[in-house]
Amino acid sequence: MRGKRKDLPASYEGMEKRFLDAIERLREGNPLCPELQKKARAGKLRADVSAAALEAGGQDEKGIWRGLSRTLIGHDNCRYPRVREEIRKGIEGEPGEYDLKNVNSKLRERNRQLEKVNKQLLSTCAAMRVRMNKLESAVKEKIEKLQREQHRGSRPLHQAPTLVIDNIGSEEHEPDSCRTRNGKERP
Repeated sequence: MRGKRKDLPASYEGMEKRFLDAIERLREGNPLCPELQKKARAGKLRADVSAAALEAGGQDEKGIWRGLSRTLIGHDNCRYPRVREEIRKGIEGEPGEYDLKNVNSKLRERNRQLEKVNKQLLSTCAAMRVRMNKLESAVKEKIEKLQREQHRGSRPLHQAPTLVIDNIGSEEHEPDSCRTRNGKERP
C-alpha cells in the first residue's frame, strides 16, 4: 500500500534498497540531505537510525527535504530488520563515541588534565604572591627610608641634630625649653 508520497517506491524491496543506499552514502560521508551535508562538513555525521531515515527520504513537491519514519527501522520488530541490522553493524563496528564507558573515560581524562593545570596555576599564583610580598616589603622600607631622610632634611645621619636638655632637676628648669648642640633653641 502506497502512502501519500508518490516519490517513494511501492514495493518492500524498493524501500529496503532506498534505506540501504542511504546507509551507504552516510558511511561514505556523501549524504544528499542538506542537513546531513552540514553535519558531514562539520565532521559530526554518524550512520545511525535517525540519519538513515532522514537520508532515505527525499524532496517533496515544494523542494523541502522530507525524511522517512524512523519507526520503519528504529525498533527490534521493525518493518525492515535487515536495514536495522546493517545500521547496528555499522554503529558497533565504529568506536562508540557515545558509549557510556567511553564518555566516562574521556571525562576522567579531561578532569585529570584540568586538575594538573589547576595545580600548576595554584603553584604559579603562590610563587607570584611570595614575590609580591617581598616587593611590597621592599617598597615599604624604601618609602620609610625616604620619609626619614625627608624629615631629617636630607642630611646624613651623623650630622643630624641631637637634643640637649639643660638644668634638669634644678629650680630654673623650664620643661618646654630645649636647645641643640649647635646652641639653637628649640620650641
